[in-house]
Amino acid sequence: MEKKLQAKKLILIYVFTALMIGIDQLTKYIAVYNIDRGHRNTVIKGFFYLTYCENTGAAWSILTGKTVFLAIVSLVSAAVICFILHHATSLPLGFGLGAILAGALGNMIDRFFRGFVVDFLDFDIFGYNFPIFNFADICVVCGCIGLALTVILSGDRKLLLRPKIFGKSKGDKDGNN
Repeated sequence: MEKKLQAKKLILIYVFTALMIGIDQLTKYIAVYNIDRGHRNTVIKGFFYLTYCENTGAAWSILTGKTVFLAIVSLVSAAVICFILHHATSLPLGFGLGAILAGALGNMIDRFFRGFVVDFLDFDIFGYNFPIFNFADICVVCGCIGLALTVILSGDRKLLLRPKIFGKSKGDKDGNN
């Protein structure tokens, strides 16, 4: 039976999460006070720009105007991630969850205190103007990739199919699979 992460490792993951939230909030603060709204500032011509945008929706501006709903979803998601994190069995799994948590909380902070999410990273990728995003979004994507790689590289399909965080699986006498 795999053991849960030790308290020291959980603290390390939470420090990592807090650091990612700090970077997110700092970069958004810099964007708010240094980039004119809607103005596209060239960093690498034809590829990377800084463009301040106030997003009242979610990714790709879906659910625009549903700020309160999205803030509540972020809060519930953060609670679920924390619950799962406390039952994580490996450090890579914990860091993936921590990154996702940082992204959820970073954007939730914006929704609660600003009423919108600050987006400012603007890329043209092979002629496609990718939707503007922020550091919190990067955390979520990297966390998801990290979780996927952890599951794939561990070779433990049970990690996905039968999570042990809720106790024994059906037909499982001792909680082991």
